[in-house]
Parts: sequence; structure tokens; C-alpha cells
Amino acid sequence: MKKIAILLVSLALASCESWLDVKEADRMMAEDVYKLERETNKALNGLYLQLTSESLYAKNLSCGMLDILGQRYLSGSEHAYNTIQTYSFEESATKSTLLTTWSAAYKTIANCNEFLDRIDNNKEHFTQAHYLQYKGEAIAIRTLLHFDMLRLFGPVYGPDTQNEEAVPYYDQVYRSAAEFKTASMMARILLSDIASAIEYLKEDPILSGNVKNPNSVRFFTDYRHLRMNIYAAWVLKARIHHYLGTPLNVQEAYKITSSLLAGKNPADEAATCNFPMVIRSVDHNDGSKTAEMVYDPEIIFGIHNLDRPDLHKANFSTDLENKRILAGGVDYVNNMYDISADIRRKMWVLYPDRDFYAFVRFAGGTATDFTNQLQCIIRLGEVYLIAAETAPDAVNKRKYLEALRLSRALAVDNTIGYSDEQLGKLIEDEYIREFAGEGQYFYYAKRNNLAAVKAQNGNQVAPKYVMPLPESEIDLR
Repeated sequence: MKKIAILLVSLALASCESWLDVKEADRMMAEDVYKLERETNKALNGLYLQLTSESLYAKNLSCGMLDILGQRYLSGSEHAYNTIQTYSFEESATKSTLLTTWSAAYKTIANCNEFLDRIDNNKEHFTQAHYLQYKGEAIAIRTLLHFDMLRLFGPVYGPDTQNEEAVPYYDQVYRSAAEFKTASMMARILLSDIASAIEYLKEDPILSGNVKNPNSVRFFTDYRHLRMNIYAAWVLKARIHHYLGTPLNVQEAYKITSSLLAGKNPADEAATCNFPMVIRSVDHNDGSKTAEMVYDPEIIFGIHNLDRPDLHKANFSTDLENKRILAGGVDYVNNMYDISADIRRKMWVLYPDRDFYAFVRFAGGTATDFTNQLQCIIRLGEVYLIAAETAPDAVNKRKYLEALRLSRALAVDNTIGYSDEQLGKLIEDEYIREFAGEGQYFYYAKRNNLAAVKAQNGNQVAPKYVMPLPESEIDLR
């Protein structure tokens, strides 16, 4: 196993003629792989490939388990996620889903550590710029996965829970299970890690502009919006600060997001930052279905999922029986997307004969259409919403909310007041509208410890926010 290291995992997930191509890599000994930048690039690509598994961001940590936990769909009685929607954590199906996500996350974390160890031992074979970029991307991916395990399996964070044991942390190749960290300790470690990643990525090619070229496969300059670039690392840092929720952390989350949106470097506000998504470069009313559904120009970090058409067919297609489909409630969708001009409404298509809205965000296009293979992990809409939620006053909260709503073809609503209650309700509604298929609403609800969320069938549901640890993890200890 050591001879092939992480590349076996990479090869298993690879596809032909992809920007993530790693073919032939399994034929090389690990010691030889890391003596060639070309092969090291493929090993790093293997980490990204693991993120595209359905156990992670292609499904469970996006449009699948997380959205179900947030009551974002009507779930058919025989759908695999049905027991998760009812928070039946003792059911075998729920345990299996949680286990696969936990295992995939920590397996990828282990592979990040293996990769980091290998490049440190072979740094003389790389240019300094590429070595620093290798380090930054791998550390940031590791931070993303640790943080999502903390958000999923850790407590609802607050003064009374921050010292509870949460999840284990791994920063090197361990031969035994690492000890659990408390939630506050884990968050502090991850803030340190993402700060290191940002420092390593300070010469990221994306700083020269929004670099993406589907007709080229240059590893370090193309598709930067799908890789863990410096902007994604900054937004991840803002996520962590926002999660902690203390006045100082909230202030830091606002500083990061407001600086990026103003085209400033969060580390030095006197310096400009060519944040490529400050001004949207797509007209969402141009009739381009894939552009409308994916918001490609607004992706800060995403995945290239070659199996996305199959994801739609297996979960959202109207070819499925009602008992096996994930869909939207008619009254719910009509009320949530109550303005017909809202471009996000196009993600839902009414099927009157079946009395539901079909979720079509991942439909359309062809299996070879690049845009039809994208899924978001970090996107511009979240930057606006973090800025709105953490802004120090109502004027700025409303400014960022209106900026987001205008980008979704909504007019400024002068009837909206400035009270904390009114703004808070609007922010929650925007999280629901904005992140369909991305899973972020559940994290919003947990971070705010909402007593109930409104389900697609109209019911108020009391969520369970803390996922039980897999039994196999407990048995290890």
C-alpha cells in the first residue's frame, strides 16, 4: 500500500481526458512520483477527485444528506435519505450514510497529510512557487474537511458547549487514532491552519484575474475557481470565524467578506485585491440554462463532477416514482420564491399532475458539457450573506442583502424595514433560496440553533443538529 500511496485512490476516481486526469500514475513508485512535478500535480488532483465522491461534496455534503437534514425536499418514502429526514439516527440506513461520510472525509484528510509529507521530503524537485502552492492547497482542503466534520458531528457551538469533545484532528500520518479535540480547540487549530494556507497561497495565479479556460489543461493557471485558491481560503476562514460567533470572530468574518467584496486584500486593506467575482460577468436572463443553474462565474471553489447527470437521474428526475424522488412542495416553493423574476426559481419546475416541484438544478446539458459537471462548494452568494449577517449595523446588513437580491433579478424592496427581526428573517430566507442543492442552510440553522425549521410540506420541524459518531470510530477508542 505504501508503494502506491494516495494514488490508488486517485486512480479509482479518475476519468479519461479530464483536467483531473491521473492515468498511468499507479505504475510509479511513490518515491518516484514526487520527484516529478507533472506526477505530483496528478497526486494533488487525486485529493480533489476524492472531494467529488457522493460520500462528500457531490452529494452527502451538498444536495443530499445536508439538504435533507435542513428539510429542503419532500423525501419519497423509499428514498435512501428518508430516515435522515426524520432524524432517525438509530436506523441502519442513517448510520451507514454518516459512516460513509465520516470515513471518506478522514480518508481524504489522511491522504492530504501523506501528500504534504511527501512534498516536504522532495521539495528540491519543485520550483518554489509550485511547492508553496502544493502546500497551500493541501492544507486548505484538509481544513475544509476537518471543519465540516466539526460542523456536522460537533455540538451547537456556544459558551456552554465549546469545551465539549467534538472530533479528532490529524495533521500528520498517524498509525493510531488521534485524540478528540474540544470544539473551541478544534476551531482555533483550524484558524491557524487556514492562515498558513493563505500565506502559502499568497502568489496564487488567480490573483491576476479569474483564470478559467475550458480549452486548456494548464495545471496551475486554469480552473482556479474549481481549486482551493486563495479566495476560497479567505472565505473558509470567514466561515470558521462566523461559526465561533464571538464579537471578535464576527468582526473578523465581516472584515474578510466586506474587504473581498470591495476588491481589497483582507490582510491589507490598503492593497487592492483582484477578487474576480466582485462584478458578475454573466447575464442570468440570457436564456442560458446551465449558466443560470450553476452560477459558473460566481464559483469561488467547486468540484468537477463527471457523474452529475447521474446524480440528477437517481434523486431528482421525474422519471422516478414519487416514493423515490426528492422534490419541492408546491405551496412551499411558491411562497419562498414569491417573486417570479427571481432567477433562483428556475431551479424548480412545477409538475401539476404529480403535485410537486421538480428540482432541476442538476438536470439538462450533456454528460460531456463542462458546465453541466460543476457543483459549488464556496460561492459568491455566501460571501454576501456572511457580510450581511456579520455587518455591525442595519444599514450595512441591508446593503449586502440588496446587492445579493439585485444580482438575482429582484428589485430593491422599500417595504423591508431595518429591525433586527426583519433583517434576520430576510437573511434566513435568502439562505434557503440561495443554497438549494448546496447544503448550507442546515449549517445556518445549526449555527443559529433554530428551534424549528419549516419543511417542504409546511410543517415546523425541530431539527437534531448533532450527528452521532460512527460506532466504528467509538470502537477504536
